[in-house]
Amino acid sequence: MIKKAFIYAVSFFLALSFVQWIMSKEIQWGFNLGSSFMAFLFMLLFNWANVPYQWKKGDKGN
Repeated sequence: MIKKAFIYAVSFFLALSFVQWIMSKEIQWGFNLGSSFMAFLFMLLFNWANVPYQWKKGDKGN
């Protein structure tokens, strides 16, 4: 789960840097790092939320 989020964040960082380099020849490193970190956290939360919860784990009451 962390590996997927890390790969997504690194690819997001590289894509942002490449687009900024092509468009304006200036790369805003702080914006790219901050956006990539937010993408990393979003992917972690998204992957965590996709894991289903098992409601009846042991049925200790029955």
